[in-house]
Amino acid sequence: MKSLAPACARVLLWILVAIPAALLLARTVALARPEVPGVAILRDGRQILSIPLEQDALERESGERRHLLADGSVRVFAAAEIVGRRDAPDAWIVRTEDAPPRMGWIRALVVGVSDTLRGAELERRLARLREGRRADRERLVQAVRASRGGEGFALAMERWNLFRREDDRVGVLLEDGEGGVSFVRLSSVREFSRAPQGPVRYALAWAGNLGRIVSDTPDAWGVGGLREVFVATVVLVVLSGCIGGTLAILAALLLNERLRSGRWALVVRRSSEWLAAVPGVVWGAVGFGFLVSVVGTQIDHLLGGGLRWATGGLLWASLTLGILAVPLSLKRALDSLDAVPRQWRLVARSCGATRWQVLRMVVFPVAWPSLLGAWFSAFARAAGETAPLMLVGALHSVSGDVFGSGAQFPSLSGGFPHLGVLACDPPWPPIEAELGHPAAFLSLLSLSLLCVVFELAASMFLAKGRRAIESEAPA
Repeated sequence: MKSLAPACARVLLWILVAIPAALLLARTVALARPEVPGVAILRDGRQILSIPLEQDALERESGERRHLLADGSVRVFAAAEIVGRRDAPDAWIVRTEDAPPRMGWIRALVVGVSDTLRGAELERRLARLREGRRADRERLVQAVRASRGGEGFALAMERWNLFRREDDRVGVLLEDGEGGVSFVRLSSVREFSRAPQGPVRYALAWAGNLGRIVSDTPDAWGVGGLREVFVATVVLVVLSGCIGGTLAILAALLLNERLRSGRWALVVRRSSEWLAAVPGVVWGAVGFGFLVSVVGTQIDHLLGGGLRWATGGLLWASLTLGILAVPLSLKRALDSLDAVPRQWRLVARSCGATRWQVLRMVVFPVAWPSLLGAWFSAFARAAGETAPLMLVGALHSVSGDVFGSGAQFPSLSGGFPHLGVLACDPPWPPIEAELGHPAAFLSLLSLSLLCVVFELAASMFLAKGRRAIESEAPA
């Protein structure tokens, strides 16, 4: 029976971890399904192009349902108002960077003042022309940024203004099904899509939606992918874990080898256990009150050039989470060093070995897996914290150029995006979540997996360290 207890505990732990992850995964996958527009036939004879949205509990009880209309607005219809519905597989869904998603039939592609394409020629050139316009816009924006303050800035701005004037005359004419036609600038279109035909294409479109959320960048409307958010979160966790884990290992070596039996060692050991119970938001307040407000202000005062370090940033967030992770990592590191038999050290010292030689030749060969596990514990602790980041510079919205100046990695100063903060305070329009933008659920799922991966690595190395010490100990 005793041998079954650890196995049952592990199974229970895996169940507790797997159930929330499975629920998040199911919700993420469900919300990423492709949209299927249709024509709703109203009781008064009108026909409108719409997408029925998911009903909540109140709507199911009342029989009402929200519909996304062709112009991007949302309207609630009672069940008696809609007498019929038919699919509209040829209707387009147009997602732009500066407006909600719209629907309709593309009747013409306008290129300049006199060139208008229709029919089969329109579909052949639509995607290619859209990609070209967006590439030209990005190239000109980068040229303006690169020449700012230099001699070529005026020429770059002149080319940019010329492109903007021309850009207002390149777009598509979108008919909404009720006789209305609107002009949509081609360079602002993030995606043209139609309902996939057949189960295979539907499944591929479903998987493509999930892939775009992970790989794309957010746009000015706050819609798009989470690539920069993933990058910033991983960078933050790695920096925080390295800071917290390294400080904990160094402190554990100092306490175990230099202050092993002293009063201060006992005080520090007890204090580390108490500090592990301090809520994360308290550490966030300390980080904001000292690192951001005091240290950051002094750095800005010395460097000049306005506020930069006094507004929070990745560096202060990493230090805050790193210090927050020290108590747990320190406790595990001390337990790992205490597990090495004291007699081994005494025998080595009696043979004339120095403290460093004892560490390098006696302690480290058997304790390094456990110390590595304690180091990984800091990563898991940092990955699981969100509340402190709201006080030390985490952004509550993502749009456009997240890192600034087209950078691929976040700066140590200034705001930064984080998966947990954006999941707790979603900046995306609610309609996007209804239409297959499950960013909040995907953010929570990614953070959960990140914590589980680092904690599993820590547990694996801690167990390996215990087995190493038991195998070396005399019977």
